[in-house]
Formats: sequence, C-alpha cells, structure tokens
Amino acid sequence: MKQHSNNRGSALLMSLLVSLFLISGLLCYSWYNSVRNRENIQELSRHEALNYADSCMKSALTWLRSPDGSVLSPGGAITLPSAGPASFPATFAKGRCEVSLVRGDPALGQDLNIISAVATGYYQLPRSTQTAVVKAVIRFTSVTQYMLAVGNLLHIGAGSDITDGVVYAPDLVFDGAVTIGAAYYYRTVSPLPVGVTFTLPSLASPVNYAQQLPSPLNVAMLNISIRNLYINRNTALFVPQTFTGTISAPADSKYVYFYDGDVDIGQPGPGGGVTINGVFVIYATGDIRIHNSIRHNPGCWAGFLSEKAIYLKADAPDDLKLNGNFIANAGMLADVPTPARSGGNCRLEINGGIVGMSSPNFGNVWTSAAGCTRTYSYESCSDPHLYLPNLSTILEYQVTKGRAAPLSKTTQLPSMN
Repeated sequence: MKQHSNNRGSALLMSLLVSLFLISGLLCYSWYNSVRNRENIQELSRHEALNYADSCMKSALTWLRSPDGSVLSPGGAITLPSAGPASFPATFAKGRCEVSLVRGDPALGQDLNIISAVATGYYQLPRSTQTAVVKAVIRFTSVTQYMLAVGNLLHIGAGSDITDGVVYAPDLVFDGAVTIGAAYYYRTVSPLPVGVTFTLPSLASPVNYAQQLPSPLNVAMLNISIRNLYINRNTALFVPQTFTGTISAPADSKYVYFYDGDVDIGQPGPGGGVTINGVFVIYATGDIRIHNSIRHNPGCWAGFLSEKAIYLKADAPDDLKLNGNFIANAGMLADVPTPARSGGNCRLEINGGIVGMSSPNFGNVWTSAAGCTRTYSYESCSDPHLYLPNLSTILEYQVTKGRAAPLSKTTQLPSMN
C-alpha cells in the first residue's frame, strides 16, 4: 500500500515538472515572439518613416523643378508643406513628412545655386513616433541661366561668346577658344583648349574649367504636372494659334498664353516678324513653328515652351534674328530649305537661351561654306512674371536616421531636372 502511494506521488511530481517545463517553454516562446514582434514593428516603422521622408524629398524636387520653385530666392529658406502648394503630399495613412530647403547654406559654401535639403518622415505608433531623416545637396538653376542645355553631344564652336552664360551637355566638346560663363557635363569633356575664358566666379580657376555632375539633367522637363501649372495660370479668353505683329502680355495679368496644339510665330515674307511687348510665356502642347524674326521692345521678354519641338521653318528668311528663352522637350531645330541658304545676307542671330534634348542643327542649315554666319549671345530676364521652369540635380543623398536597406528595395532616387 505504501509502495503504491509512493508511485503515485512520483507520477504526480513528474507531471508537475513536465507541466512546469511546458509552461516555461510557452512563456519563453511567448516572450521571444513578443520581442520579435516588437523588432518587426520597429523595423516596419523605420521602413515606413524612411519612405515618408523619401517621398517628401521627391516631392520637394518636383516642386523645385516647377516655375513655383523660383520663390526660393538666393539666400532664402522654406519649409514644405507649410509654405508650399496645397497639393504637396505631406500626410499619409499613419504619419506625415516635412522638408526644409536652404538655398546658399553657408555650411556648403557661397554658391547660391546649391540647396541644402533635409526631409523628415514621421510614422505614428500606438505609444510613440518613429522618425527617419534623409539629407540631400541639390544644384538648382533657372533655365534662364543657360545659354544652351541639351541631352546629347554638344560642340562649342571656336569664337563663341557666351559671357556669363552656362552650357550643359552629357558630352561636351570645345572646338577652340571661346568665352563662356560656366560649363557642366555628365560623362565626358574634351581637353581644355588654349584661350578658353570662364567668366563666372565659381569657375575662375583654370583647373575647374568644366564641372562634372553626378547625374544627368533632365532637359525634357515639360510633363503633365508642369502643363497643369500653365493651364491654371492661363485665363485669357482667346489664345491664337498664330502670333503675328506686336505680341503684348495677356490682359489677365497671368503672363501666360497656353495653347493645346501647334503654335506658329510670325509669317513668312517681309514684315512678317513679331515684336515682344511685355513679359510673358507662350506654352504649346505641340510644336512651335517660327516663320520670321522675333524682336523685343526695351524691358520686354518672352519664353517659348513646347512639349514637342521648336522649329525654324524653311520659309523663314535667311537673315533671321531670334530673342527669347526657347525650351522644348525635343529641342530647337531648323528645317532645311530648298534651295539651301547662302549669300552675304545669310545670318542667324540668337539672343537668349535654348534648352532641350537635341543639340541644334543650325550649322547644317546656315553653313559657313555657303557664306552664312551664326551668332549666339546670352541674355536673361529676371522679371518674376517670366514663369519658367528650373533644372536641378542631386549632388549628395544620405540617410542620416533610419535604415537605408529597406528603402533601396522599394524606391529609386528621383531623376533630375
């Protein structure tokens, strides 16, 4: 009877020990899962906060490329979204973001075309907030600073005078001695020819005769977002397809003519040129076709923007003078007339700036062999009513708080413009 009681006690003790072992195992497993869940939640929250910060940085770059980005004046600072457009994406399902921009940050030197950007993402947890911070250094310039910016090979002809003007191309070649403000390239540049003079202070040193950018400029900048900005500013009751004679600024004080389609500037033949009277922009979703000279009255200027191409038509005179900023996704090109242009009165003079994907082919139409001459000169307009987009490129991009690895799997750095 005693032996039987001992056996039952031992069995009970063993059952208790097994139960305690199982309970402790379950507790350990529960604790492990709890730790893993907290780690997963922290990892997810860091990932989301970093996505929010990255999204804010991309939106800030889009805003800078738009004409509205010019409100960030040299030496100024701005915080988005509090001072930005109503459409700026600052709030998300479980958080928000903001970005501060400083143009000409003294910590980065004296170049007023350099912007320091700091974007912060906030992801809301039940009892706390996870934050992530990304920083960028951005080169920011108005298209009015460029005499010529293209998306392919660019030759700078010997004897060119582009004093204080800027040129950009992925591949840049100097064909001889020139005077130029500054030069930027992405892939290659020819050796510095003897006699090239740079006039902008940032490139006064002969060593830094051309600066390489870490990413290409997106010179085909006119997209649906930019188009909508111009649509919203165009309130003119009637916008002609053909502009002739004296073109005055729109009467609605919006300084924009918007036309959905192709636009013609001037008419062929004597007296068919146009004169700009005021400061404004002509924006076309199609081609802009130039048939005659474009002159301007003192203090007046115009920008010509095409989502396709700007063409110098074959019916334009051999002696053609153009003034303005010419911006086209496909570039500014000349049609080849029949017969070919030739003679002592065969002159092309362009004063202002050209931005677009293709390098101009003017040398194939106004050819030196046929006795033609080509003259390019840089001129800019600082009037705030000249509503033109901007170019930008990221020089540095750094995650300073948060984890970069998850971000790299889900997002890409924005392409520059």
